[in-house]
Amino acid sequence: MALHTKSITRPRFQKSLTHHAFRIIATACILITGGTAVSLGNETTDDTKKENSTLSLRISGEYEYLDTRDTIINPSNILQRPENRIETFILGEMQYKAPGGNVKGEFRFGYQNLFSSSDDFSDENTYNSQINQLYYQSSSSPLSFLIGRKKVRWGVSYAYSPTDLISQTRTPEDPDDRLNLVKGADLMQLSWIRDNGQFDLIYAPDISWNFNDSFIRRNRIGMRIYQLVEPFDISVVGRLEEGGNWAAGCNTTVTFGDALELHAEYVYNSASRRSYPNLDSNPSSLVDPFFNDRNGGTHEIVLGGQYTFPGKWNLVMEYLFRSAGLSDNEFTAYSERLDYLDNQMSSNPTATPYFYEAVSYFSVPSNRNYLFTRLYQPEITKHLSCELFSYVNLDDGSGMCVFMPKYESGNNYDIYLRVNKFWGGNNTEFGMVPDELSGLIGFSYYLL
Repeated sequence: MALHTKSITRPRFQKSLTHHAFRIIATACILITGGTAVSLGNETTDDTKKENSTLSLRISGEYEYLDTRDTIINPSNILQRPENRIETFILGEMQYKAPGGNVKGEFRFGYQNLFSSSDDFSDENTYNSQINQLYYQSSSSPLSFLIGRKKVRWGVSYAYSPTDLISQTRTPEDPDDRLNLVKGADLMQLSWIRDNGQFDLIYAPDISWNFNDSFIRRNRIGMRIYQLVEPFDISVVGRLEEGGNWAAGCNTTVTFGDALELHAEYVYNSASRRSYPNLDSNPSSLVDPFFNDRNGGTHEIVLGGQYTFPGKWNLVMEYLFRSAGLSDNEFTAYSERLDYLDNQMSSNPTATPYFYEAVSYFSVPSNRNYLFTRLYQPEITKHLSCELFSYVNLDDGSGMCVFMPKYESGNNYDIYLRVNKFWGGNNTEFGMVPDELSGLIGFSYYLL
């Protein structure tokens, strides 16, 4: 999920350009560009139903202002958070009718500029390109074969789907991936499609395309069994990794009429992938190590639903549980550790590396119980929609909310505003996030 340490510290990008020239260019692009949301649904059939070859191209971008604040992970902006972000990108999507099937692709070429009025902050510029999807899928029936890079959507939840075991496509901070940053997994997939059901078998190795180390760093296989058992859609999923780690779970959805839909997901992971504060250590000391890995499996649960009211108002609510999250005592020890190191750094330089180590363990979500709520109206007026969603830590009461109105002209361009507000005390999860408030304007212009 988003808001990991890398996004907090915003590390330097590899390539630096003349920032004044690129700021002018990017600002000009911002006047005619922006971003749009991509909605991803649960996959139950292949992608070979479309007959014609298609190509779409759009230029998109955002300007964002961030109101940073002092928190215990960012005292006096020690992490050098920027005040401004300009981002532009071109997104190309294509589908080509190939012999025996289809080729589908999604390509992103982007530029980002981070800058601030502070003399202590050096402007950062980067340009990058990535292939989000590029795969061939056969149109044979009842067996279908797929090879390439693909976003595999197995989950059924809106904000976050733990049963997306091959490629995670959702985060509660930006469920629709408005900047098109989500990349698919490199894989080979064999599917058996039958009436009211489907069986998928996937080989999805962890591949290094920079060729600096082994080409295949780790092997993974996954499978899904989907079946419609009226009125329930049911899927059973699993993943096995080289080294013995595995995950398994299930999800289901059920609808009542045209207005109400309920869904649930459960996953068990055989191994935890994070470190925890040592409760036997004193957080107010320079003990090393203070963080320890923990063995044992973890559970993730999502329970949710959506209801469409008269007038097209749509409400989504989801409860998220993560047993891998910190307990109340562990989070208290973590915040006390940060408080102590923050106070020590000015008089004791040896505390500085311990502080940065503690900051590196910060991520959202950190705790165990969360509530996601979204209210959406697609037609405030003919071309204007509006979205409001929140993500709340039920363990400490902190959270974030997003307000996003959007104007859609039709086939040519879109424009939207997005305001993001974090709240919570100094020793709460969202209260630690260095950005108190951010506001942005985004545009899209469709070239093809």
